[in-house]
Amino acid sequence: MRPDGLAWTRAQRKKLRSPLHPHPFDPKDRVLAADVCWRTLVDGFRAGARLRRRPAEGGTPALREAIARVYASFESGAPPTTFDHDDELVRAAIALVDREPPDLHDERITRALVGLWAQSAGVAFTVELLARESGFATAGVYSPMTYFELTLEPRDRGMHFPLREVQWWSALRPHVVALDARSEQYVAARIAAEAVRAKGDAATRAGCALAFPREPEWAAADAREWLSRVQHGALPWSPPSWAILASLHDVELAQQIARASGPQWGHLAADYAFDMVDVLGERAAGPLATLLELPRGAPARKALVAALVLADPDAARALHDRTSDPAVRKALAAALG
Repeated sequence: MRPDGLAWTRAQRKKLRSPLHPHPFDPKDRVLAADVCWRTLVDGFRAGARLRRRPAEGGTPALREAIARVYASFESGAPPTTFDHDDELVRAAIALVDREPPDLHDERITRALVGLWAQSAGVAFTVELLARESGFATAGVYSPMTYFELTLEPRDRGMHFPLREVQWWSALRPHVVALDARSEQYVAARIAAEAVRAKGDAATRAGCALAFPREPEWAAADAREWLSRVQHGALPWSPPSWAILASLHDVELAQQIARASGPQWGHLAADYAFDMVDVLGERAAGPLATLLELPRGAPARKALVAALVLADPDAARALHDRTSDPAVRKALAAALG
């Protein structure tokens, strides 16, 4: 148990992106060494050696050269000694797409890529990289167990290879949390993130807030902006916006977000339920109870119920007694034992 009295389990601690408050049950491998990350990427690349690989023949000379450099580094197995934003965008595309089947959301590869960048090139470099537009889209010809051909197609507009989604910022968070807030590395990373937030869109700003939980004013500023839009009739909600709940220290703002979310969006907060408890402690009970009173599916209900019972069992019992939703009552009864 933590000094605040919360009875965390190992499974719950594992679900945290990277806790602000250490606990004996925390996994020991949240931050992997650069050589471990590189080996993961090389092994993944070589696992598909039976597939015929071809660097893209089209595109600009700069893109073709970047593809050739990345392929050469993977094939040699020698870790990169210099890091360039454009090359690393290509490396991410090849690592995730040049495989059978392609998977843009492979958590293991995403974590290895972010770990390589953060541990070798620095967190500031990684922040800048995650905020960049790739400038190309991925395409390919697939024939399972026979061949695979990847192409990276330059794009001036439209769909680009995505590297600004919440999964990347989530993978960066452990590396940020591991830094001493007084260190030169943290200061440099914070400056880079401030620059990104100054010109980034809402999703990018929310990503920075997620990755930097020691900067709660960022999440608070984003929360106020979204609440203002909702009050004026807009619905700017999207999954990345919910990431701020993992770094929001202001319980009243969290409560306002829960109240304003409405039945269409409240379930999206469930992915951050345990992070809310880590940041807010028992004070997370209010927003969690409010979110539970909105319509949601069984997986979201289960996560929100577990987080509420962890944060404040008494608040969970009170909700059980007053809710008119039989599914919530049943889930709370099961969780409370």
